[in-house]
Amino acid sequence: MHTKTYSEHLRESKYCGLQWRLLHLKPDFNERFATNHKEWRLIPAYCNSKACSRCAKLYFNRLRRRIDDISKFHNWRFFTLTSINDATTPCEKLEKLEKDFRELRKKLKRKFPNLQYIAVKELSPSGMWHYHGLWNIFIEIEKLSEYWQEISGAYRVHLEKVRTAHGAVNYIFKYCYKSVTNGTEREILFNSDKRKFTSSRGLLTSHKAENPYVSEYGVDYSVEEIKEKLYNIVSTSFCTVDDFSSDTYPYFNDLIYNLFYKFIDEHPPNLFGATQLASLAS
Repeated sequence: MHTKTYSEHLRESKYCGLQWRLLHLKPDFNERFATNHKEWRLIPAYCNSKACSRCAKLYFNRLRRRIDDISKFHNWRFFTLTSINDATTPCEKLEKLEKDFRELRKKLKRKFPNLQYIAVKELSPSGMWHYHGLWNIFIEIEKLSEYWQEISGAYRVHLEKVRTAHGAVNYIFKYCYKSVTNGTEREILFNSDKRKFTSSRGLLTSHKAENPYVSEYGVDYSVEEIKEKLYNIVSTSFCTVDDFSSDTYPYFNDLIYNLFYKFIDEHPPNLFGATQLASLAS
């Protein structure tokens, strides 16, 4: 469980992404792939809190790209599962919904051994939790309603054929992104220590290549500190503008250009590539 309250996490999340971490290419990194990587990278230091809307959006973006990749190999169908309206607390309703969905999966797994699913919880304006999701099985809606009522007490379900896999993934993640702006839903998920998104075990297992970068782990820099750090790197090395990159900070290149601009009178012109010189001249 969490060691801090939701309000404490919210206060910390206000500073998410305002500090920086500097990454350096590993000295022993295979040179065959070095052409695709810059020597230095600058990335924001995120808080990775479940209460942070910025980190949640980044997490959902990574998931969506991964599921986009695997969806071409699955014949998805939409499903929606509702819950019953009782007098329990929102956290207890969420706990029951997860338990009921777990029982449904066990039942379906016996009939469909190859079941694969993606499911997203959503809190309706009336305070009812329900699931939106995708799975790769075909089941009659009457049979699904029968199973769901037997397990949860609720009978309302929805099934729909998917037209395009990409559209289906976008549809599902629309509900993920809703929680980014829904403070009530995020707070209930946080207090219940539950995840918004769930999927079949192994479905999202990825075989990532080794990270070619190292960093001063745990060392984060403020804006002024990172400028000073980069200034020292630029002034004491033979780095060029092309030795730096940032995938997440669109103004980082401007920062690097400004740092190099300070040395344009002190260093030989070949410090810059033709493209960079043209940019600086303009």
